[in-house]
Amino acid sequence: MGGGRGPLDPSVLLFPAYITVFIDFLGYSSTVVILPYISIEQNATAFEVMCATTGIFYAGQIVGSTIMGYVSDKIGRRPVILMSLLGCCVSYIWCIYVQDVYELMAARLMGGIMGGTLPVVQAMVLDVVKDPVERAGCLSRVNASFGMAFAVGPALGTLINEKFGKRAVFVATALITCACSLYAAAKLTETNFSESKSRIHRNPNHSSLPREVFIGALAMFATAYAFSALTSALPLFYVPLFDWRAKELGLVATAFGVSMAINNILFTKRIISSIGPRLSSVAASLLTATAVALSPVIRSRVVHVVGMLVPFALGWYV
Repeated sequence: MGGGRGPLDPSVLLFPAYITVFIDFLGYSSTVVILPYISIEQNATAFEVMCATTGIFYAGQIVGSTIMGYVSDKIGRRPVILMSLLGCCVSYIWCIYVQDVYELMAARLMGGIMGGTLPVVQAMVLDVVKDPVERAGCLSRVNASFGMAFAVGPALGTLINEKFGKRAVFVATALITCACSLYAAAKLTETNFSESKSRIHRNPNHSSLPREVFIGALAMFATAYAFSALTSALPLFYVPLFDWRAKELGLVATAFGVSMAINNILFTKRIISSIGPRLSSVAASLLTATAVALSPVIRSRVVHVVGMLVPFALGWYV
């Protein structure tokens, strides 16, 4: 459970972390396809639908990721991940019983603040993998776990919705996240050991971060903002334009998740090792910006979905 410190084999040590990211975001992605319709049933405006679907969640993520990262440096990665998973489970249970769109937003805000597993797992990779190329490969597996969750989750949410109704999706996601908490408690190993934390505290220059770190952080913020805006706006775009319902949105979201997973599993490490992380990030950002900018003028269903595969596949190079 993170007791004695032995030789760290990254592939063995990080595997439970990958599974944790997958199961955690499987629960989140399962709800994406039904949240717009729950909001619309409560007579929400378009802005309120965007907020309740993903906007308020990602606002919480900005706050939560910062807090979770800081706390995990102090008390360790494992307890923070367990606390995060339990908080997400509570937020899903709350969503089962919400009565209006503002209560739904509050539950989603709680889920966003507590949903800090991804940055903490990325910090685990930085703890145990020092080689830059190998680190890029491990981080791509983290992102691939996220992508695979988006590949499975929307289809799962659509299936549960058709068989048992919208609220049943939250019941399923609460159970999934609870199971993930138990798995993490049993299998997850601590990587932020007290020796390394004390070395950081003794180093007077630990706050003097390179300029590239701040630029990278700014790029990650911009990417996360664009991703959250895109996932919030797409349902509002697809529903009136193409007359799509939860089933079609689920299939499209699954396609986006598959593209993200395939890219991270097969190509990310190779591309970064070939042209370097800086050029990879710039090229991915430019391609993503181009695809998003062109999306409002495209009226073909097939062309639009294929075009949106670009930002979802490449958006995590940063």
